[in-house]
Amino acid sequence: MMSCISSKIVVYLLPAFPCLVYLGAILIGEIGKSRWLNAAVAIPAVLFILLYVFGVKMHERYLFPALFLLGMACMLQRDRRLVWLMAALTCTVFVNEGIVLDNSIRLGSSM
Repeated sequence: MMSCISSKIVVYLLPAFPCLVYLGAILIGEIGKSRWLNAAVAIPAVLFILLYVFGVKMHERYLFPALFLLGMACMLQRDRRLVWLMAALTCTVFVNEGIVLDNSIRLGSSM
């Protein structure tokens, strides 16, 4: 029984990790804005985007956390470049979802 639980402990704790990261970001935000907080939000967003772009047969759902993190970075840094990056990524996600939906309707869901 113990091996059944211990082998899946990483899977069980996986949802807790982002919650702890965001809780830490919120607590650091209350202490004071710092460059570390800005980087802690922007760098994971860029990593999610790179993971999606260079991953083979990557599912579209991996871009949604990037949009969320870019939104947080836009609010924290108030930089127009991040706003334009988020707008471009939002349009890209919208077009990509439309293409996937169109292909699944035309070709069936057994792709």
